[in-house]
Amino acid sequence: MQKNLEKAFEIVQSILVETFKLDKTLIKKEALLGDELGLDSVDLLDAVGLAEKKANVKILEDGSFRAKWPLTVGDLVQIIGDRLKNK
Repeated sequence: MQKNLEKAFEIVQSILVETFKLDKTLIKKEALLGDELGLDSVDLLDAVGLAEKKANVKILEDGSFRAKWPLTVGDLVQIIGDRLKNK
């Protein structure tokens, strides 16, 4: 499970750095994607969609990420890690 979470964190971190031009040092598991990192709802959907592609998992289908608003980096990492575990 730890390996899945590490891979998921790397995926989220790369998306936030490459797509949203965020400083890598700001991306911590407890950071709020909206309030602290500045992603709006459209950005969040883009980030989740990119994460689905990079991890080859489905996240948007069941809406589980919406149940945890406000969403932290760690929440998104956990969701992706759980999906990787079930592959």
